[in-house]
Order: sequence, then structure tokens, then C-alpha cells
Amino acid sequence: MKVKIQITLLILFVSLQLAGQSNIRFNSFWDNLYTINPAAINDTYLGELSMGTRKQWVNFPGSPATIFAAGTVYVEDLYTQFGIKVLADKIGYTATTDIDLSYAYAIYLNTDWQLNLGLSASFQMLAYDAGKINYQTPNDPVAYEKYLTENNMNADLGFEFSHHAWRIGASSQNILSLFKGMKINDLHANTNMAYAMFKSNENPFVNLGGGICGIHYYGIFPPQTAGNIETKTSSNFQAEMNVTAFFKRTTENNAFQVGAFYRTWHEMGLLFGIHFDKFRVYYSYDFNLGEIYRKSLGTHEIMLAYKLNRTFKCRNCWY
Repeated sequence: MKVKIQITLLILFVSLQLAGQSNIRFNSFWDNLYTINPAAINDTYLGELSMGTRKQWVNFPGSPATIFAAGTVYVEDLYTQFGIKVLADKIGYTATTDIDLSYAYAIYLNTDWQLNLGLSASFQMLAYDAGKINYQTPNDPVAYEKYLTENNMNADLGFEFSHHAWRIGASSQNILSLFKGMKINDLHANTNMAYAMFKSNENPFVNLGGGICGIHYYGIFPPQTAGNIETKTSSNFQAEMNVTAFFKRTTENNAFQVGAFYRTWHEMGLLFGIHFDKFRVYYSYDFNLGEIYRKSLGTHEIMLAYKLNRTFKCRNCWY
């Protein structure tokens, strides 16, 4: 009983400090912007497959554990990218699953810039591990009804200006969560993100890149599903900055990359990546300098990505 009470208090502390996992975001999103924006088109390749896992705040009871898989295909003749993304996240006694289907269209503005527009539809499921919940009245059917599995629909929108060295974009995730009259899972708060990223490719040996991202969360915290705890609408802001060095194997391909980032709310970390031609491995470690550090050994994350080459077509050639 004492252990369950401690775990429950820790879970509530997590939800108050970081609004739970209302926005599930990997540190390596800079290398795969599709994970945060349905408009992030990768037209250099026919497609991209990626998967990853993230264990947040190791040794902290009830801390989030996340796995994801994503795939995109770019249809050159239609200037269109189709994508699918699956996220499974567990925090404390709650488990959420998101399945997103996305569509993005590229508009070529000139020889250097293009505008990408994207949207996605999400199927979201929320489930509970009843064995980890501490009830005041055992076998209370009313209490159990509060923790039945819930299914909801949601949507994301985004745009991105793309250049050979720049990515400037914004996205709004979980748009339907803004409408209070609809039965939307409160753990999926509306999240708005704006970012700018630069990556140089001109140096034959080492290239530098960096980015800045602003994040706005809007939702109900703690979630209404947290029992009789008083809830309120909350609006929070967060920012993230990073810088990365890309070490080149050839004039066109990188061998590996090393970077660092800082995220407001006292988090900083390191980023590593190894490039094996079309196959990439990314690893990151971050540490929270707030009160969480007393119980945490930091956060570990790994992401794998595979690029699918496409055959370039010459539209004005004699053949």
C-alpha cells in the first residue's frame, strides 16, 4: 500500500511538472522533422523508415517510456508525400497509443525554395493498468468505470519552407483538443511548435548545423482522469536550442555527427549519430537539472532510420 501511494504521488508530480506526455517528442526530431510536423517532406529520397525508443528519467518510478515507428513515401509526379506514424507511450499507470496517417503537398516557389503543406488524422487510445491504481474503496465499480479504455480522433496541421540549407516551419498538434465540447483525451493537449533549422553542406570536412524551436502547450493539467484532484486549464511555453557538427566521409556523405542541446525547464543533453550510407543510428542522452535529478539517472534514446533511394527523372530530356 505504501509503495502504491508513493508511486501515485510521483506520477502526479510528473503530470504537474511536465504536463504528462501531452506532446511525445524525441530528442532526435531534428534529424526527422516528420515526427513533429506532417508537412516535413523528405523529397531527396523515395521514402524513409524509422523507429525509436525512449526511456525518460531512468530510475524514476512511473517515468515515461516511449516507442515509435514511422514511414514516408514521396511521389514525385504528384509532389506528394504519404506517411504513417505510430507512437506508444506509457507513463505510470496510463498507456497511450497514437496512429497517424498524413498527407503533404510540395509547392515549388523558385529554384531554391519550396513550401510544404501537410495534415494528418490521428486515432488515439488511452488505457489504464488498474493493478497499479490505489482505490479508497476496493472493487468499487464506479471507480473502475473512470478508467475504462478510451478511443478518440484528433488531427494535426503544419507548413514548412524548405531550402537546401534551411528548414523553417510550424505545426499544430491535437487540434480537436481545443474544442471543449468534444470528448477528447485530456492527455493529448493541443501543442503548437515553430522551428528554424540550418545545416551547412559546403565544407568538405566538417559542417555545422543548429536549430531553435518554440513550443506552446494548451490543455487541462493534471488530466481530468486523475480522479478527484482539482484541474485547471494551463498554457505553458518551452524552448529548445541545439548545435551539431557533421563530420564528412566524402564530399556528399557524412560519417558521423555530434551535437548538444538545451531545453528550458532545466534540461540539457548530447546527440550522436552514425551514418552507414542509407542506414543511420542516432543516440541521445539528456539530464534534468531540476528536482527530478535527485531520483533520475537521465534519459536515454535511440533512433534507427533507413533511406530509400529514388530514381531521378529528367522531364525535358530527348528520351
